[in-house]
Amino acid sequence: MRWVNARGAHRRQPLVPLLCRRQRPQPHQAASASSYLAPSYKKDPPPDTNTPGLTNLYIQGILWRETWERLDPNGTGPNFSWLDDAISKSESHSKLSSLEILPGSFAPDWFFALPGAVTFNTVAYGRTTVPWDPVFQSEWEKLNKALAARYDGRIAYVKLIVPGTARNPIS
Repeated sequence: MRWVNARGAHRRQPLVPLLCRRQRPQPHQAASASSYLAPSYKKDPPPDTNTPGLTNLYIQGILWRETWERLDPNGTGPNFSWLDDAISKSESHSKLSSLEILPGSFAPDWFFALPGAVTFNTVAYGRTTVPWDPVFQSEWEKLNKALAARYDGRIAYVKLIVPGTARNPIS
């Protein structure tokens, strides 16, 4: 799979928004896998789940990206409405769904207020979670168990992110 930005330039790191494209297959060639990235960040409104990737014949799957702070902004449990809609639309267009939930500097404010939560502050990106923190591990596990229970059998690929700075997570 190759990532191509909107201008067609190849990049090592994907830019937002991205469209993975593939060449039109010749009759004797098998088509290669491609996917469309649908990002979601707190500062932006939720992306339209009617993404162009759904109707593009050369796209086989959609990578739905959400941040922890948008999924559970108040600590009362995840709000799956946007992801439910996104994954249902993928299924209705016979597309595979992939999922990426961003922690780290995209953790909700309530997490940083938890007693005993260990955080790291960076000059460039602000506060972030740290993977060795037992408080983080407990809360992150709760979220991932809820995601697994809700979307079991409906997600083709899950990209696990180890927290770091927003621009440099370990995945």
